[in-house]
Amino acid sequence: MSNAALLQEVEKVEEVSATPQTALLPGSRPAAAAEFDPHLLATVFVAMIIAFAGAATFIGVIVACLALRHTGVMAP
Repeated sequence: MSNAALLQEVEKVEEVSATPQTALLPGSRPAAAAEFDPHLLATVFVAMIIAFAGAATFIGVIVACLALRHTGVMAP
């Protein structure tokens, strides 16, 4: 197969994929802007707070164990 034939096939694939894959059903309407969540980043900030709390707890446990080992409570 020549390069020109391959390019023609790629162009055909791009043309086919450029058509919309979804169609509106009769009686359906597109979602209005008011139906979307007004607080788009709320879930991101909640996830950030949970991740930060987990990381701080993990690091705190490591520091506490090192401090206890240094004082001799958890001596080997």
